[in-house]
Amino acid sequence: MTVVHIAILFFVLFTFGSHSTFAATHYVEKWGSNISPCSKNSPCLTIQFAIDQAKKNDRVIVGPGVYEENIVIDTNTNGPLEGLKLESTAGRYATIITPVMAGAILRISQSRVNIGKKGKGFTFQGTDEYPGMRGILMDDPTLSRFKIEGNRSVGNSGGGFDLEGSRFQVRYNILEGSGIACDYCERSLISDNKIIDAGADGMQLYSAWGSTIQNNVTSGSGTSGIKIDNESSVNPPNLSYKISNNVVELNNASGRGGFQLETMSRAIVRGNISMRNMGWGFALFTQEYGKPALVSNNLSMSNDDGGYRIGYSPSSSISKNSSAENEGPGFWIQESASLKFGLNNTYGNDGAGSNCGILNDALSPLTYLKHYFAAGDTECGDLLTGTFATKPSKINVRRAASL
Repeated sequence: MTVVHIAILFFVLFTFGSHSTFAATHYVEKWGSNISPCSKNSPCLTIQFAIDQAKKNDRVIVGPGVYEENIVIDTNTNGPLEGLKLESTAGRYATIITPVMAGAILRISQSRVNIGKKGKGFTFQGTDEYPGMRGILMDDPTLSRFKIEGNRSVGNSGGGFDLEGSRFQVRYNILEGSGIACDYCERSLISDNKIIDAGADGMQLYSAWGSTIQNNVTSGSGTSGIKIDNESSVNPPNLSYKISNNVVELNNASGRGGFQLETMSRAIVRGNISMRNMGWGFALFTQEYGKPALVSNNLSMSNDDGGYRIGYSPSSSISKNSSAENEGPGFWIQESASLKFGLNNTYGNDGAGSNCGILNDALSPLTYLKHYFAAGDTECGDLLTGTFATKPSKINVRRAASL
């Protein structure tokens, strides 16, 4: 036998010689049995039993029905379950998981776990018997690269998705009665979710540096639709975060914003719509670093407090935004140091007297560039100078994708 033959033999043995190198699939059906091997022809009865048989990178496939159980994905007797995939065959409306004890319906303590898939997710259904229930809980900030996709959370008063971790994806989910909360969720993607009637913030993100929040809809939340607050001690200074093409509406954020960005440093806020909220359409602040932000092509319309509340935002760019028919000022500038403000539009806003397009409440002057005033709007307050546009700037916004 030649050296080449020996090398090929060792490659085959080490690559294919053990079944443990292949991911297995475990099946769950309502007609199954927990003494079964969880095969396609002899499925398990409960999701937890199938997970307990699984190994790293395995897949658990669940048939339609209502499953009454609390599920934990953690290290089992076979070792860590990193890379586990949990999917349904019939989708979120036909595959429902309800709790039998307090806490969380699904608790995840492993990285790279996938929950659901577009068209193959679950409904995590809370009950009145267990108040404070959470739909999905991940409370370990060291977790990363997990996916939650195509699921539904209903009736979980403690939170729909309560997450910690980084580099994850949360996409194509529907949450009713509670929202998405995440701590230390850096470099992550939250996209194409719909959040309805959350009791508090529809989406509350803490330290979301490097993350993208796009194409989401939040409606009827108890406070803000989307709130982001970033902490200085965990700030990677070269990372921005992006908020684009989201729709926030009918949220009860009195005194706050439909979009409430507590720390706007390095934010890119583009193509969003905020309308018919009890508070401001957008409340934007840069509190800690003074790094410039870009706010462009957004629409704020028919909000109770006003269109845009701009806090301390040195050298930030506020351009090509529209503010229409808000009950307060179109733009309320609270700090104007080096603010780049131009090519914005205001239509029929009220506040600080009637038809207030721009209110400068800062101690320093604000110069606006080619601002379009319509429907009687004008500037109000002191230290305002600028040039007028004869036609509105074209802005590019689009509604988030419907689920």
